[in-house]
Amino acid sequence: MRILALDVGTKYIGIAISDERVVIAQPYGSYTRQTLKKDLLYFDQLVKSVDIDKILIGYPLYLDGSDSQMTLFVKKFYYKLRDRWEGIKVILWDESLTTEESEEIIFDIKNNRRNFKEQKDIISACLILKSYIDSNGVN
Repeated sequence: MRILALDVGTKYIGIAISDERVVIAQPYGSYTRQTLKKDLLYFDQLVKSVDIDKILIGYPLYLDGSDSQMTLFVKKFYYKLRDRWEGIKVILWDESLTTEESEEIIFDIKNNRRNFKEQKDIISACLILKSYIDSNGVN
C-alpha cells in the first residue's frame, strides 16, 4: 500500500508519498499548476506509475474548524479527484498548522529563499501524510 499526500495551492501542489509499509512520509516533489485538465493528467500518470492506493488532500480549515476561501478551492480539486480512479480512496485531511510547521523546518535548515514556496508545499505534504500515518488511520 502507498499513500499519496497533496498540499494543494493555487500555484504549486506539494507531493509526498509513503513507503510501501506506510511508515515513512517521503517528499516526492512539487508540481507547478497549469490548467485543470493538465493537472489531472499529471496525477493520472503519477498514480499509475507509483501504484497509489489512497490519496490525502490537505484540508486548510481555520483553527476554529470553519472554512476559508482556500478551503473551498481545495474542496473543488478534491471533487475532481474523488471519483477519478477506481479502487483509490481520496480523503480530505486536516492540515492545520502544517504550513507554519513547514516554514519553521525550512528556516531551521537554512534553505535557499528562492525555492521557499515550493519547498514549503513539499514539506507540508509530508507533514499531512505523517499526521495521517501517526493517527493510525492507515486502513
